[in-house]
Amino acid sequence: MGGEALLAAVRSGDVGVVEKLLAQGANPDAVGEEGVPALCLAVAAYDGPVAEALIKGGADRDRRLPDGSTPLLRAVDSGSLELTITLFWDCEGHPTTAEPSELLTRARRWHESGVVDELRRRADATGQVERARVNGEWFSSCEEITLGGVTVRNGHGAILTHWESHFGIRPSFDELLARALAHPDPDHVVWS
Repeated sequence: MGGEALLAAVRSGDVGVVEKLLAQGANPDAVGEEGVPALCLAVAAYDGPVAEALIKGGADRDRRLPDGSTPLLRAVDSGSLELTITLFWDCEGHPTTAEPSELLTRARRWHESGVVDELRRRADATGQVERARVNGEWFSSCEEITLGGVTVRNGHGAILTHWESHFGIRPSFDELLARALAHPDPDHVVWS
C-alpha cells in the first residue's frame, strides 16, 4: 500500500508525507524500479530526517541487498557520520544487528585508501573529481566528492573513530591526531 507514493516522497525529501504514508500503512521497505529500497534512497540523498522516519516506520537497516551491502553499510560508504549513526540505532534506542567488524572494516578501508582513490576504484572512473564543502555534519563540515556520477562525503575518518570508541577500541593518540590533521580545517567532522 502506498509504495510508489512513499518512494516519491522519499525522493523529494518530504519527511511529512513520508511519516503520513507510513502511518497509513505504507511499506517502509518499499523498493523502487531500480531495485533500491526507500531507506537506501534516503541514504543516497543524505536525508537524515527521511531515513529516521523510515526507521521509525520499521525499515530494515540490515536488509542484505543483491550487491551484499545493507542500508547501514551504504551509510558508512556515504561518508556521513550523521547518517551512519542515524541508521545504527532504531527509534527505541536498540542498535543494529550488524557485525561491528563489518562496519569498522568498511570505514577503515575508505579512510586508509583515501576517499578519492576508493571512489575511483568503486566507480571505475577516471578524470577530475568535483569537490564541494558541506555544512551540517554534527555542527561540522566535510567535503562532498563526486566522480563518475557517484558522490561521497569525506567523513570516513570520523566514522571510524566514532565506531572504534563505541566498540571499545582505543587507537593511539598519534593515530587520532593523524586522522584530524589529514583535514586541516578544524571545522571538519573528523575533529569532532
